[in-house]
Amino acid sequence: MEEFDQFKDTYSEKITEAIAFSGQSHDFYIRIKVNHLLNTIKRKLADQSSKQKTVRFLDVGCGHGLIHRYLKDHATFDIDIYGIDPAATVIDFAKEQNPDFTYKINEGTSFPYEDNSFDIAHATCVMHHVEPAAWDDFLKEMKRVVRPGGQIFIYEHNPYNPVTRHLVNNCELDENAVLISARNLARRMKSTGLLRVKTEYIIFFPFNLQIFRVFEKALTRIPLGAQYVSYAVV
Repeated sequence: MEEFDQFKDTYSEKITEAIAFSGQSHDFYIRIKVNHLLNTIKRKLADQSSKQKTVRFLDVGCGHGLIHRYLKDHATFDIDIYGIDPAATVIDFAKEQNPDFTYKINEGTSFPYEDNSFDIAHATCVMHHVEPAAWDDFLKEMKRVVRPGGQIFIYEHNPYNPVTRHLVNNCELDENAVLISARNLARRMKSTGLLRVKTEYIIFFPFNLQIFRVFEKALTRIPLGAQYVSYAVV
C-alpha cells in the first residue's frame, strides 16, 4: 500500500473524480460509515454492565486520517484515536491535520503495538489493497492487538454491486485492488477465532436525506449495498 505515497496531495481529488457520477462528495460517504460505526459501538457499550473507560481505537490502513476528526467530534463517549499506515508521506499528512491523534508508520506485516492494546480495531476499504494470500494474517494481527471482549470492524466494497464495480474499475487508487466478498470475509474472520461475526450492507441510496438512511436500516441484510461491514468480538 506504499503506492499511496504518490497520492498524498491528490487522494481526495482522485476519490472525488471516481465517485462524481453518484452526485455526492467523498465526505458524504465518510459520514455514512462513521455514523454507522459510532452507532454500533454505542450499542456495544450500552450492553456492558460496567462503566466503559475511554475507548482506545486503532485505524488500520488509516491513510490521511480523513474520518478521525468526524469520529472524535461525533462520538458520545471518550475515544483515543490511533492510526497506522505503510505510506510514510500519508502518515505525515495525517499528523499535520490531526496533531492530537497518534499515528505510526507500519511497514511490516505485524502492527507496532502489543497484544490486547485496543478496545476496537477498524479498517475501511483496506483489505482489497492487501494481497489475498495475506488476508488471514491481516485478520490475525487485528485480533492480536484487540483485548478480549473488544471489537473488530472491517468495511469493504461489495463486489456484487455494479456501481461499486464501476467505481473500482475507474479509480486510479484501486488499480491493483482485489475485492473480497462479505461471505468470504465472514468465513475468514470466524476461522481466525473471532466471535459473533455479523455482516451488514450499507449505502443503498446516494441521496443526502435522512429518510434514506432510515430506509437503509431496514435493508442491511440485503446484499445489494455499495459497501458492507463485517464486525466481530474478540
